[in-house]
Amino acid sequence: MADTTDTTTAPIQYTGQDDAIIAFGTDVWLLDARGADVDAAAALQEHAAPAGNTCDGCRDCPVVGAIAMEHGIERCDLCETFSSDFDAAEAVAKLVAPTGESYTLWFHPNQPIDTTS
Repeated sequence: MADTTDTTTAPIQYTGQDDAIIAFGTDVWLLDARGADVDAAAALQEHAAPAGNTCDGCRDCPVVGAIAMEHGIERCDLCETFSSDFDAAEAVAKLVAPTGESYTLWFHPNQPIDTTS
């Protein structure tokens, strides 16, 4: 099967813009203050999953409703705890950022559809 991930647009920082749409097949990721990628999945391994989470999609995840992978963060579409991948990534960032630091959210924006053809 062909890779349909769309990374043809330059990544941009998410600043809460209402019209932000993530490119197909990509996820939101975190950068630290130095601009280095944060492996959210590895950072979350230091945190236990909360007891009582019964969602099959994120049962073992330290942030209920957020799934962190090596290459990004997305919301759990089964329980829909978060309304967007951005909201899920913000929750993960708050949990894993060292005290006194904050992480920024980055994403590949969706390509505009060419309607001139």
